Amino acid sequence: MSSQLKITKPEMTTAERAALAMGKRLQKIAGEHLRSKLNSGEIKLVDGRYVGECLEINRPPRRQG
Repeated sequence: MSSQLKITKPEMTTAERAALAMGKRLQKIAGEHLRSKLNSGEIKLVDGRYVGECLEINRPPRRQG
């Protein structure tokens, strides 16, 4: 479980509750999205790593300076 989901104090502000709820929803949606991409074959699991074209990032070259 990630550290953001652990509750360390009994009293929480409304903003903290909202952030916790949003984190849980985002984690659930990300898991569903990943599962659907695995099922469709867009992403594969190779040697414990996720591999697929949609995961590649085109980064600009580093500046020399």
